[in-house]
Amino acid sequence: SDLSLGGAPREITLLRFEKGKLFQTQSYATQELNDMLKGTVTPPEEWKALGKDNWNLSDGAFSPDGPTAAKQLGWFLSKQLMQEIDAVVVISTDGMSRLLEATGEISIDGSRVSSTTSKAFFKSLSTQNSDQSSNGWGGVGEVFVASLQQKESMFKAATILKSIFEQSQGVLFVKETGAAMTLSPLGWDGALSIPSCPTTFASAECQIEYASLWEHEFSSTPSAAIISRSITDDVEISPQNIVHHRTILYQNTSSQDSSGLTYQALVKFI
Repeated sequence: SDLSLGGAPREITLLRFEKGKLFQTQSYATQELNDMLKGTVTPPEEWKALGKDNWNLSDGAFSPDGPTAAKQLGWFLSKQLMQEIDAVVVISTDGMSRLLEATGEISIDGSRVSSTTSKAFFKSLSTQNSDQSSNGWGGVGEVFVASLQQKESMFKAATILKSIFEQSQGVLFVKETGAAMTLSPLGWDGALSIPSCPTTFASAECQIEYASLWEHEFSSTPSAAIISRSITDDVEISPQNIVHHRTILYQNTSSQDSSGLTYQALVKFI
């Protein structure tokens, strides 16, 4: 999942612990889990704007706020797997590429993947059609977990994971309130952060302006491989107010006829 673009989860790996020890891992293709959920779930209003009348795990990360998205994913998983989910960890494909620096080369569905080849490999998987019960990820979560448990990988992996959460390439959400309150100040839960005035300024002398851009369903479609995206920002500051101008350019870079491909994105400014 590409968190920066509101990407969709492609594979879920369930970890089961007993008395503090990991005793079982099992990976599922997202569509396989979607098929386990009977009936329909009414989607958010913004999701309806994309012409969709159902909501499932593939769209579960539909929120720019990390804890909200994680709770949504956990809710779908609890209904599909018929068991409580105590924590949700989301790692983007960029984060997974960085973890390969700790694990070394691994085998995913018959392909050898290293830290130098992983970005192209994950991009090719991410732009496949997601409406498949088996989408080529080949139990990547189980492979990663097994590799990270190797003694020579553990320390380096822990350092990389800390950096992944700090740089918003991953989200760690824990259901238990006490643990969640401990993690929240670290920013690892991906919560939207609203700036505040420095205590050295009186409230009347300090004006806060912030804007957050969030995109959904842009990076997780086959068409995304041929679409380039650029952003420019301009800010005008006056004694009365601050005006932000943001321009987002999407460009089809294909030299071939791509008229049969469609793409859409929901862009939200917060």
